[in-house]
Amino acid sequence: MSEFTFERLAVAERTMRADEKREAARAAAEEAWVDERVAEGERLAARPVDGGVGERKPASTGTARWHEALAPWGLTLAAAGAVGGGGRGLVTTRSFKRGEVLMRVTPAVAVVSGRHLSSRCHHSHATGGRLLVCSRCGCARYCSADHQRAAWAGHRDECALLAQTRPRVPGQTVRLLARLLALLRRSAGAPPPEDAGEWARSA
Repeated sequence: MSEFTFERLAVAERTMRADEKREAARAAAEEAWVDERVAEGERLAARPVDGGVGERKPASTGTARWHEALAPWGLTLAAAGAVGGGGRGLVTTRSFKRGEVLMRVTPAVAVVSGRHLSSRCHHSHATGGRLLVCSRCGCARYCSADHQRAAWAGHRDECALLAQTRPRVPGQTVRLLARLLALLRRSAGAPPPEDAGEWARSA
């Protein structure tokens, strides 16, 4: 187990930036492999069975899982080049009304970007109105007392650290990483930190 402070997280952020080129190459190779699998699945799905017209063989297992997961949303996965000559992507399988939501997914963690720290609620990310300020860290802001209470479960782990780094506020990447580590800590059943020195131990 190793301890993390905002300073060590900043070092980690610089290391991640240095690894971006290598990660981009790895991601490109992975996307190419997925594209090949999707294209293969679609070729198999379009192949006639026993010479029958209109009959289709089932897609490959990997592609089928994607289609099954996206089907309730009225979406499916398209192979590379199938969408406007570009890469792979999502395509609709039914008609949608103008303004209809295609998909809504709640993020595991989220933070307000640096330029919006003082103008957006740190729970709902809404703007407008007078925001309540966390009296301990002086950083987190909320549009209502209800949102402040609702956000406490995620804010409590970072609050002590933010209080100790005042008036400096770490960048959004560091704050997001901090929340991810705190989420892992809570998932492992670890107690909340007493101060920055005991905060966010990572396996």
